[in-house]
Amino acid sequence: MNEELMEDLYAWVDKIPLSRPKKDLKRDFSDGVLVAEVVKHFFPTFVDLHNYPSALGVNNKMTNWKILNRKVFRKLKFEISEDVIRSVVTCQPNSIQQFLLLLRCKIESLLNSSDMPEADQQHNQDQFVALNGIKVDTEIESSLMPESTSKQEAQMRGVNHMEIISSLQKLLISKEIDLVSKEETIDILRAKVKKLENLLDLKDIRINDSPQQKVADLKN
Repeated sequence: MNEELMEDLYAWVDKIPLSRPKKDLKRDFSDGVLVAEVVKHFFPTFVDLHNYPSALGVNNKMTNWKILNRKVFRKLKFEISEDVIRSVVTCQPNSIQQFLLLLRCKIESLLNSSDMPEADQQHNQDQFVALNGIKVDTEIESSLMPESTSKQEAQMRGVNHMEIISSLQKLLISKEIDLVSKEETIDILRAKVKKLENLLDLKDIRINDSPQQKVADLKN
């Protein structure tokens, strides 16, 4: 996966206060608890952390993720398949990174919309600004704008900038996921070719051994 994109993702995760120290991302997030905490950080009303106990076994981890899928991800306007859940739970390479890229995209998309509980809107705006390193100096901004520019127009300008950033992020994430998918397909095809080569080698050995076996049978 793209190294720069991954570093940006890790920096984003590091800015979110979580209950566990992050050591190995794929294992840290495998039971879904930290995923629930990430969502709650941005949308406090979306998540009840008591629904997601720490888990070690695959079945218990799957249960946490299925509850997240049903109760939380739907509120963010997406769901993931059981295959994706299983790949994250069993710590398959790059699976949690791909999921977190998707989750970040959905979170930031909703942060930029008004389709959320009013109680979360101001909280979310503050979190978005803090996590994306955005600092707005209102005095400088107002001095650069004509006096006739209304407050509403200034707000719309900021929204448009965020929409552009969000669109670019979605495009980059989409391209990255497509690339990973293609790489995985190539790996699968290579494995199949290798298996066929091994079968052909085995068949050649049997053919070569066959005349020798007939001679041995005749001698007996």
